[in-house]
Amino acid sequence: MSRVGVYEFDVKRGPWTEDRFMERVAPDPNSGCWLWLAAVHTAGYGKIASKMYAHRWSYEHFNGPIGDGRVVRHKCDTPACVNPRHLAIGTQKDNSQDSVARGRHTYGERHPNARLTADEARAIRDADADVRHVDLAKRFGVSRSHVSGIRSGRFWGHLD
Repeated sequence: MSRVGVYEFDVKRGPWTEDRFMERVAPDPNSGCWLWLAAVHTAGYGKIASKMYAHRWSYEHFNGPIGDGRVVRHKCDTPACVNPRHLAIGTQKDNSQDSVARGRHTYGERHPNARLTADEARAIRDADADVRHVDLAKRFGVSRSHVSGIRSGRFWGHLD
């Protein structure tokens, strides 16, 4: 089942039309992106209304239904782009893999909740085997399970 119906009508302003949509778009001659000029989400994605994203509307309007459980991915890696040729359907896993491949995935020190630096994580990982997890946890201000995750490679596995 498609979600087209959700995106066709704005309660405050009526139906969305292609003309109305395109009034809020500026083509970028260098990248070919169609940049959304109206409201944007904090992550940079264009918004049509509180729960309506411009890139999803664009994909459905120009390309067809998205389908349940699917996301609209940006091939150009520009969140404000609504060019239907720059958009593709995929799963959330596909979207996450795109993020990792393009270097946008937040892990390690780049993660907003990181408590450790890469050097501290290496120190935990490389500590002598006879050093107890609880002692490392106290020293670095993290939980014993986090220390265990670092030492097993479950956490901070991207380190050399």
